[in-house]
Amino acid sequence: MSTLEEKLRSYEDFELAFVLHYKGMEYTENTRKKIAQEILSRGLTENDVNSLIAEKLDNNIPAGETKKCPRCTSDKIVTDKEYINPMSNNLDDIDSTEPRYKDVYFCGVCGFNMSKGMPEKEFALLTKVIVVIAILIGMSLIITLVFSWI
Repeated sequence: MSTLEEKLRSYEDFELAFVLHYKGMEYTENTRKKIAQEILSRGLTENDVNSLIAEKLDNNIPAGETKKCPRCTSDKIVTDKEYINPMSNNLDDIDSTEPRYKDVYFCGVCGFNMSKGMPEKEFALLTKVIVVIAILIGMSLIITLVFSWI
């Protein structure tokens, strides 16, 4: 068994869904096939994958959290260093010409840069998902009422 297959098996179902959805195009065709095979081996359908993504996008992880991804809720967080220009316009840095680095947190599953925060289009997508779910619930209630009268 390859290291990739071991890593994919260690992921939870929702993590596989997010890997495929958000990072799938970054991988080679062979890797994408292995991700799809792992999803299929777990018996997950396209609807299951979409439901897992929608469910996790509807979370309440506070801004600034560094232990869980605010987009997919995975705890597989990667810390990297980002260079800070010592000649920046920040008045605190006037006397310093030494290079500085700050920690930057990325989700190892969906690739979300936790240091930048949730982009507006993510909120728009989340809102659309919630509206669609509410409409479906409303329609199912109406259908239930109609058939209970017949």
